Amino acid sequence: MCAILEQSGRYEEALTAWQGIEDRFGTSDVPECVELVASSFVQRFVNLIKLNRTEEALAACDRAVERFEGSDEPMLFEAVAEILVNKGNVLASSNRNEEALAVWNEIERRFGNCDVPEISKQVAAALVNKGSTLVNMNRVEEAAGVWSDVVRRFGEVGSPLYFEETATAALNRVVALDSLSRPDEALEACDDALRRFGSSDEPMGIQVVARTLVNKGSLLAGLNRTEEGV
Repeated sequence: MCAILEQSGRYEEALTAWQGIEDRFGTSDVPECVELVASSFVQRFVNLIKLNRTEEALAACDRAVERFEGSDEPMLFEAVAEILVNKGNVLASSNRNEEALAVWNEIERRFGNCDVPEISKQVAAALVNKGSTLVNMNRVEEAAGVWSDVVRRFGEVGSPLYFEETATAALNRVVALDSLSRPDEALEACDDALRRFGSSDEPMGIQVVARTLVNKGSLLAGLNRTEEGV
């Protein structure tokens, strides 16, 4: 029912329905009920954002983390990680960069050593977003370091699960190094991106290759090395 209400744009009603799930099952220790309540927090957050009720959405995030942070169930770990990523994104989009940065750091602290792939993906996403937040705070050098870390940590895994995060980080790293007037390092980053994604037929990979070739050409032109071409 909740999904039908959301698809119909009836977010207030969906919000009430998800709240009803928490009210009914919120104190249950039955695993299936706990998972349902965790899902209700995620969906309530989404609906509150659609209703432009940002502060309530952030409060729902905090309540969810408080409710589930002591659990050792992988599914709840994943739910908490997803909720924190959502919280960070909302804070970042609201230009509350210091608060967003604190959330990205919290995700890394809580889940950085987790070997569950779905949770590691949330960590990768948080680190990519951390880089963007650092750029917004004029801390570009730190951002470049974070994106390099994403490429190193998740690009060598060889799993398509991290493809989007690694590709985004690889592209952003080039742009950051260029803006720092470090063209030689930016060119090295271009070559690394082309090596990683040059044979990809994924839309994201094709986009990264195209933009990297443009960036590399611009860097070479700036160094008067146009004869090298790309």
